[in-house]
Order: sequence, then C-alpha cells, then structure tokens
Amino acid sequence: KSGGIFHILDATKEGQIEKLIKLYEIDCIIHLASVPHVPGENNPYICRRTNTLAIQSVLEMAKKYDCQIFAPSSIAAYGFKSPVADAPEDSALLANCMFGITNVLTEHLGRYYSQRFAVDFRSLRYPGIVTSMQQEYTRITSYATRMFHSARKAKRYTCALREDTRLPFMHVEDIARATVKLLDADELDLTRLVYNLPGLSFTPRELEAEIKKSVPDFICECKPDQRQPIADSWPTSINGNSNKDWGWKYETNISELCKKVFADIDLFEEIEKYLIRHRYDIK
Repeated sequence: KSGGIFHILDATKEGQIEKLIKLYEIDCIIHLASVPHVPGENNPYICRRTNTLAIQSVLEMAKKYDCQIFAPSSIAAYGFKSPVADAPEDSALLANCMFGITNVLTEHLGRYYSQRFAVDFRSLRYPGIVTSMQQEYTRITSYATRMFHSARKAKRYTCALREDTRLPFMHVEDIARATVKLLDADELDLTRLVYNLPGLSFTPRELEAEIKKSVPDFICECKPDQRQPIADSWPTSINGNSNKDWGWKYETNISELCKKVFADIDLFEEIEKYLIRHRYDIK
C-alpha cells in the first residue's frame, strides 16, 4: 500500500473495474487475480467461477476502453499428452486441475478478444514461482518457497511431492521483469499472444541438497499426496520463442537462486526486528 495508490475490488465485477479505469485513465491492465491450484482443487466450483468471470470482466473492460492487457497462464495448462521435457508453446493443453483448465480458457479468451475486437492481449505461461516472502501453500510449486523458510526456522520440511519430481521454476522478481519486458515489446515483433517463460528446473531432492550448503542440518522428507498426479502431468521444462521475439534471457542456476532467496529472507528478518524494536506496526 505504501508503494502507490491501492484499492480493493472484486475482479469479477465489471463495474468496479470500470470505475477505476475511468478514475485513473488506465491504459494497461495486469490481471493477476485468480484462485490457484490447491484451493482450486479443494473447491473447483469457486475456482472455475472466479477465474472465468474475472478474465471475462477484465477483457470486456480492455475492449471498451482500449487497454493493453496482460493475464498470465502457467505450466498448469499442460496435461498428460504434453511433451515431458522442453514443452513447446504449441502443444496439447489437456489440463487436469481446475486452475489449469481456467488457464487454458484465459489463453483462448485472450486470442478471441484479440482476433475479434483487436484487444492487445499478451500472456506468459509462468513456471513455478519462488519468492523470499512467506506464503500459504496455495500452489503445488509453493513447496520451494516454503522449504527455504522451513530451513531457516524448523530445519525440517515435509514436501507433498515425490523427491524426483522435476518442474520448472523462476524467482518472482525475474517473473516480474519478464512480464514488463513483454508488455514493453513492440507488437510488430511478437509472433504469438501466449509465450512460454523458460526458467530453471529442479527436484525437491536437488533443492534440499543446495539448501544444505547453507543449512547443513536441514532435512526434507517427501510424502507425496493428491497433488502428485497433477505435478506428474506437467512438463519438466518448457521452451519457446521469448528470446527470439523479445529478447528474454534467463541464465540463473539453482545455486544463485538459493543465495538470493536466503539473502532476501535475512534482510526481511532484520527489517522486522528493526520495526519491532522501534514499535512499528508490522501487520
């Protein structure tokens, strides 16, 4: 909230979106509101309804006010008939979780509004997101972030995926950088509306081994649950035209990723201690 103007709204309500577009003369919408994997499987009706109504509302407003719009998809759009490794952008999208199904719908609706109404729609299939901030286990790939925080505190973590489950990941700051780079790209240079966002791929066991370099007594126990079949349907890595069309490069390795996350966690902890010492409200 301290970083700029902040409003709470219901992304499924066109009227609320329209009010802010008119108030601030908005010409670009970055639509990130959605119900993700884990709560989506716990309540698929709410996931389908919320995600579908939200993207429809935002696209309608983008059409009406000639706004550029970015709405992400993810690796959850893929399914069992997709290539296991280096999945291309043009591939079968047979998602087997409700969040993934709504990702596929987002892509199709974006293409429709682009072709039918000339809306400047752009999208990236995000890999798993790694962040230094604590978060709920709302995504199947959230285990990576939670593993870092568990290593710092409890020194133990129980992962809901098999130890050899390889999936693509990227730090949230790099995802933000890629998103802005795509939005800034000349529309004439783009050969498609939806791009894969290749990152680095690793397994829970490989991440544990890297974390142990900083926290030697850390232990990760893998106990696969109902999330495992969904993760098994996703590609272990993705490939695409992002480098050729708009110059995206990602060269971070797992060691550099771990160093960044731990450095940020340490910084946040120091900030929190400072605020507590000076009796600031950190809620």
